[in-house]
Amino acid sequence: MVAISGVSACIGGAFFPCDPGCEFQSLTGTLHNVAGLTGFVAAIAGMFVISRRIILDSYWQVLYRFSWIFGIAALVSLVLWIGVAKAAEVCSVNGVLQRLFIGVRFIWVEVMAIRLFSLSSRSKIS
Repeated sequence: MVAISGVSACIGGAFFPCDPGCEFQSLTGTLHNVAGLTGFVAAIAGMFVISRRIILDSYWQVLYRFSWIFGIAALVSLVLWIGVAKAAEVCSVNGVLQRLFIGVRFIWVEVMAIRLFSLSSRSKIS
């Protein structure tokens, strides 16, 4: 799921530029938005799937609650972004809500990466 999110972001951002205001005005703008939404949903799903798996591993259990909380925060921030900025057409907060959602995702990825790095360093020492 997390890989799908990354691939979707690369494809949507690199090959399909966003229309002004990220509206569905052209084929490339529509593909940009569809690829983005696919990646966003996949990222959130990945956060919950990984959360359920790490509870079974004693090395990762410490991040179980963190992962669930950030999964919920990502879901709430995505719903806020789409619901407020897009559906309610409050464009003045569109960028802020988008960055909030992306920030939550990036913090989760970074914390998981730091934990993975920490565990890999520990295994080299033993």
